[in-house]
Amino acid sequence: MKARINFDGEWMPSIELNYFRYSLNERMKRSLKVFFIFLICAVVSILIPVLHFVLVPLFLILSLVLSFKKLRETKAVDPETMICPSCKFKLKTDVVSLNEEASTIRLNCNTCRKTLTIIIEDMKNDFQ
Repeated sequence: MKARINFDGEWMPSIELNYFRYSLNERMKRSLKVFFIFLICAVVSILIPVLHFVLVPLFLILSLVLSFKKLRETKAVDPETMICPSCKFKLKTDVVSLNEEASTIRLNCNTCRKTLTIIIEDMKNDFQ
């Protein structure tokens, strides 16, 4: 998939990124994993005196909201081969998951602390 990089207000040449789509089964597994992690946190926070009045509802709401958000992520981009244009070090980042409408990724370089904005071109053509 072709992508353009904006670095400090300057456009870099187009690059090719590796991408893949999550199947419905993978999306459900990822969503349920997030749901049960926050549900367990809510159950454990019952044991904390006074704070459980805030923590239990917080973790229950987070379990629902974040699992729904994780379920909507249908595609992933792997920017492991990207190199920072400023310091020439490899960006240390994992796979970035995106929902169907998203076409912009923002990455930070760990060494020079600058931000790269990746704009994915032909998003509709690549994922259909």
